[in-house]
Amino acid sequence: MDKSWVLHVENFAKIKSADIKISPLMCFVGDNNSGKSYLMSLLWGILTLGKDMFPKKPSESKAYKLCEEWLRENLNESVLITEEIAQIYINWFNEMLMSNKKTLLRHLFNYDVEAEKIEILNYKRKKDIFIKWDDNRVRYSTTKKDILFPVQENCTRDDLSKMNAYICWYLLMNGISSSLHTPIVKGRRMGEPIYLPASRTGFMLTYQQLLEKSIKTSFSLSVDEGNSVLTLPY
Repeated sequence: MDKSWVLHVENFAKIKSADIKISPLMCFVGDNNSGKSYLMSLLWGILTLGKDMFPKKPSESKAYKLCEEWLRENLNESVLITEEIAQIYINWFNEMLMSNKKTLLRHLFNYDVEAEKIEILNYKRKKDIFIKWDDNRVRYSTTKKDILFPVQENCTRDDLSKMNAYICWYLLMNGISSSLHTPIVKGRRMGEPIYLPASRTGFMLTYQQLLEKSIKTSFSLSVDEGNSVLTLPY
């Protein structure tokens, strides 16, 4: 991994406060009902659903406009993304996390889960990353050390918004989750994280929920075929 960051939560479900530093191998160890599955599900949700938080139109938020101003000033110029510039993109992502947290958690857990704070902290990179521009390029792409864009002429705010989303997602998720524009094949994106519940409790809860749903569906006079009882990772 060429980067590290910490997922910080406060008053999330039954967890008062927690910091999760991402790494190639992560082990969650603790008592039953201590919140391990909540944390794993939230991390999975951010890696998998985080790309859906980027706005379809240019944001008017202060955090985003700093990203937009910096990119506009550096159009068509090879430029290093310094730690300070990377942080303005992390600030923008954190703003989106906070403004979308209710929807994200509802989608993820299939019921209302509270969280006072969800944010990315302590972002660090091991290697420099540059933005570069190419006359012959028509699509956005990346290498291990470069984010590559076509040379921009008459660049609009919509163009800047798309490029900024691409930069932000690459800084946080390159090598961890699927890229922003990866095609969906058979319902999944290449590189998308897969949730594998390895605990006995995880399997037992899944079987009980599926059985309960099956019985209700079979014998209820008003069958509700929507809203699974399972959380999205399952």
